[in-house]
Amino acid sequence: AALSYFFAQGRAFVDRRELQKNLDRNDVILDRWLVTGCAYQAQPAASDIDSAYTWQHIFTLNHFDKCVSLPDVQVIVTCPIDQIPKRRAYRQKTGIGTAGQMSGGREEIIYENLVEISRFLSGPPLRIPTLFIENNGMPTEDLCEQVRQAIPAYLSIENAIRSSIQE
Repeated sequence: AALSYFFAQGRAFVDRRELQKNLDRNDVILDRWLVTGCAYQAQPAASDIDSAYTWQHIFTLNHFDKCVSLPDVQVIVTCPIDQIPKRRAYRQKTGIGTAGQMSGGREEIIYENLVEISRFLSGPPLRIPTLFIENNGMPTEDLCEQVRQAIPAYLSIENAIRSSIQE
């Protein structure tokens, strides 16, 4: 499968010609997709912001205006909302992590957007098989521990995708 990256700091945008060749073979896995853009770029109305954009606005702009393709299967990985403060503190202490740079203290808003987007994708009229999974692992600098904590989430993803392929 071709693993492509969208919307991640320090990574180039995907070459559309290369992406299309891979799409023709039905084997593209996107690390970032429209869901991330919708969740992270949405800006609810506030007194200090001139204009508000909901995730629905961002979805419309990307999908209909820019023709961003919809996936065959969507996996949304997040953490339980009660872990957000601990994860934020860890990222701020170490100053690392693209997600921490992108969220900028807006994690609760992003989380709620991801929940809504998950429901939207899986419901009518789209009915895109969508797995919303919470990775319960806590931040750690120990790489072995990071992998150990991530295994249950990856197994859930593998099982869900395997099931959707067999259907």
